[in-house]
Amino acid sequence: MTNNEFLLAMSDLLDQKLKSELQPINSRLHSIDNNLQNIDNQIQNVEGKVQNVEGKIQIVEGKIQIVDTELQQITGRLQNVEVNLQGTTDRLQSVEVNLQGVTDRIQGVEAN
Repeated sequence: MTNNEFLLAMSDLLDQKLKSELQPINSRLHSIDNNLQNIDNQIQNVEGKVQNVEGKIQIVEGKIQIVDTELQQITGRLQNVEVNLQGTTDRLQSVEVNLQGVTDRIQGVEAN
């Protein structure tokens, strides 16, 4: 066996040994790649769900704004009702005073 043949044989032997040692690493890297792809898919799924939730939140915020506007309108109307009620109460008290005056005059007429 010449030196060149010996070096070639050693090179082939080392090459086979290196390949056999790298095969588990290559398999592990392939497994890691698959896991990363699964994680990436799950992240995309979560991002889609987050966008869906954000859309729903915007819808709810819009509805809350509508409810807030309607509540302000109702509050304004309620204040008007309170003012009208106070006016009616004042007029009722005036009628009661007038009625008492009429009652007093009737009693005065009956007494004479």
